[in-house]
Amino acid sequence: MITLHINDKTVYCEIGDNLFDVLNCNGYTFIGNCNRMGRCNACMVYDMDSESYIKSCNYTISHDMNIKINKQKTDILNSYADSIVAANKSSFTNSDINFRNQLYGIAIDVGTTTIAMELIDINKDIVIDRYNVLNPQISYGADVISRISYSISYDNGFNRLRMLILKCLLDGIHDMISKNGIIPNNIVIAGNTTMLSIIENYTLSNLSAYPFIIKNRAEHIFSGEELFSDINDFDISLLSDTHIICLPNISAFVGADAAVGAYITGVGEGENYKLLIDLGTNGEIILANNKRAYATSCACGPAFEGCFRSGSMNGASLFDMIAILRKRHIINRDGLLSERYFANGYKAGPDMVVDMELIHSFLLAKAAIGAGITTLINECNITYEDISNVYISGGFGFHLNIDNAIYLGMFPEAFRNKITVTGNTSLLGARNCLIDKHKLDALNYFIDRVVTINMGDNELFNKEYISQMTFPE
Repeated sequence: MITLHINDKTVYCEIGDNLFDVLNCNGYTFIGNCNRMGRCNACMVYDMDSESYIKSCNYTISHDMNIKINKQKTDILNSYADSIVAANKSSFTNSDINFRNQLYGIAIDVGTTTIAMELIDINKDIVIDRYNVLNPQISYGADVISRISYSISYDNGFNRLRMLILKCLLDGIHDMISKNGIIPNNIVIAGNTTMLSIIENYTLSNLSAYPFIIKNRAEHIFSGEELFSDINDFDISLLSDTHIICLPNISAFVGADAAVGAYITGVGEGENYKLLIDLGTNGEIILANNKRAYATSCACGPAFEGCFRSGSMNGASLFDMIAILRKRHIINRDGLLSERYFANGYKAGPDMVVDMELIHSFLLAKAAIGAGITTLINECNITYEDISNVYISGGFGFHLNIDNAIYLGMFPEAFRNKITVTGNTSLLGARNCLIDKHKLDALNYFIDRVVTINMGDNELFNKEYISQMTFPE
């Protein structure tokens, strides 16, 4: 038997155990982005005995250890733009159209990085309690592609991911039940297609290769006892009369989170075109008016949302730092550092270096979002100026400096006075559908109108992607 002293906690394991697995099983979650391939430093821990850092995913335990781990900070949104809440307020007062006329429910946003929950008094439209936590699956990859790969590449990988998320959800539900003495009558869950597929017990092989046909286009309804039947930590019979609804998705990589966010912000209403850009671990873009609707997704997470190699700078801070270095001509238009910093990078803090690898990843992500917007606009045969409103949602988007985003070329100048930062519209959308059953019907109608554009084989996207791999003059 091996003894591990981890910060102020003692745990036991066996010789030959993988350190990463032992830490993860004992509640230490890492924001990794390499699917345990040893390519990032997110799972680094400090061995106090040898006074050295260890990459835990590659470390086999052979002796007693004293380990120090810096706890990750959880930055989860439970806020929404006042204008968006006000626009949806009228439905909140209609208690006669609640699901089964019940009083309490829980709205949940399951993100790739974070999970946010709200316990709602439905008739009064007030938040009674909140629960926020890192998605524990993050130890197996920072983005959905890594999670999909892990689920199909490792024995029992899918079941491990599913048990992690279900237990995490039940932890939050139980926490709010025990603190408030309230058993929810209904729970509505929003999230991306991959997260909801895992919750709904749909294996992910269909999301790993073209044509990416989804199994959960429609909403899925469970009883609480049914969904959590494999979790033995709590008395799940308390949830036997609780209805749990997973919201419908648009496509493999444009999920219910973006769909419900677009719907409640009014994208798709009226003659004017409106644009939703959901910037989280992935980037989803939806452009629509009352006649036409298009959607796509762009991989932008590792540069924008992750904490990259050192974990010391979030995506929004990275945006600001690159803007500063660009204005100081330390980074040129092509994304090259000046000669003084070219070899070793620019030290932006005690643990953060902006180097060529980081800038290149940033440009890839920026170009993907910019090219995605341009491609959808072209599909509608309109111009940037024809878009009346632009809504920026998602965890990264909430902290984004819009001026810097325009300065660095992710958004066009035409968007400058049209952008509203909306906050967590996925959580707000789940709350709306919890309160008003007609919202769910309308959401399904909106999704049916959306045409998904696959950027992988889109000639214009590929051309724009290359052209936007630089900074504006």
